Amino acid sequence: MPTNCRRTNDPSVARVPVLTKEINLERRLRRHLRAGGYAVQKRIKAHGPDIVATKDSQTLYVETIGNQKPSGDPLTSSQKYTHFLRMLGQIVLRLNQPEYRGGNFAIGIPQDSYYCRKLELILPTFRKLRVKVYVCTRGHVNEL
Repeated sequence: MPTNCRRTNDPSVARVPVLTKEINLERRLRRHLRAGGYAVQKRIKAHGPDIVATKDSQTLYVETIGNQKPSGDPLTSSQKYTHFLRMLGQIVLRLNQPEYRGGNFAIGIPQDSYYCRKLELILPTFRKLRVKVYVCTRGHVNEL
């Protein structure tokens, strides 16, 4: 199932991977959620969801990943694989934990061909589970 992960409607956005550290992607997604009317909690724990946001009495738990090391170097394919699987595992584990029951879940990823190929494999399942997907491009956040 193809996604719009690798495309955007904005012609000014380059069709190359967006190198993004996870913390920067998280900040961009927090701004996007606030602009969409969410009340976004400050991150106070080292463990737990990267973002917790509330809108209309519904809580959204978001896991994010980047594709760039803190040093600025790009992640290798094996590092991306590990980060992607860890993010998926965190979502799946929380689906049945009592403290997250009744909540909604989402992932935030950078525009990156590796992540987009993996996303195409899991998107049908995420749609069944009602897990939202946000793809961050240069200056934009797209919900698939």
